[in-house]
Amino acid sequence: MEQTYTDFTMIRLIYGETDIVERLEVENAIENNRNLRNAFQKLYYSYKALPKILFSPSKIVVESILSFSNNYHA
Repeated sequence: MEQTYTDFTMIRLIYGETDIVERLEVENAIENNRNLRNAFQKLYYSYKALPKILFSPSKIVVESILSFSNNYHA
């Protein structure tokens, strides 16, 4: 039975969110299916074109969250 892979599956592969078995299955399918390979390449090149932005909260925000957490009583 042939497995169908969605764009979402390939995006998960690109972001490293697949387990080893799924990764190997998808990679094998990409190697052996020209249409899937073309779709994957488009997604991969789009991913590479995205700006690489890292977000981190300011020190004040972290302190506020920690303070709230320490003072919270359920």
